[in-house]
Amino acid sequence: MKEKRMIVIKKSQLPYAGKEELLASSVCPAVFPANVVMEEEQLRIFYETEGWQPLARREQLDAVEFLTLMNSVLQNMEKMRGWLLFPEEYVLSEQTVYIPSGFFDEINQVRFIYIPDGQKISAAKRMGCFLYGLREKLTENSMMYLEMLTPLLTIENLDTKRLLIFLDNLLTEAYVCKIR
Repeated sequence: MKEKRMIVIKKSQLPYAGKEELLASSVCPAVFPANVVMEEEQLRIFYETEGWQPLARREQLDAVEFLTLMNSVLQNMEKMRGWLLFPEEYVLSEQTVYIPSGFFDEINQVRFIYIPDGQKISAAKRMGCFLYGLREKLTENSMMYLEMLTPLLTIENLDTKRLLIFLDNLLTEAYVCKIR
């Protein structure tokens, strides 16, 4: 069975004209390819998500999984910036972040469903809300890393490359010390 997700939005919700062509062209590897149906005042966006599941379906994340997830989310946000899909413009939540739903349930890669958000919330606040939503899924050790990362991830002008290096160091620590 093919899994699909449909989003209906008003054309005025898109940050700029032509964004629907960008979504339909499937050029950004961080976002699922979209089929866009244009109507008079609204757009219907269809995403095929076969083989993937929303992060919301995941019951628990240990420390290594959490750090890997955050690394992947930040890398994808950077990829999206390269295609002019800025974090201030889209919804970042457990419903829009997808992880593979395979046998091993690996979390080392994620993809997004692009849902425009007209509220113009800063990237740091969006990340803060995303992290807050993850609290229920985290183990005690992953909560420790969440508390360590939250101040860094919610800073407005922090260099993402440095943050990714820091996350890699934390991930190495979690692997070597077998922190779960």
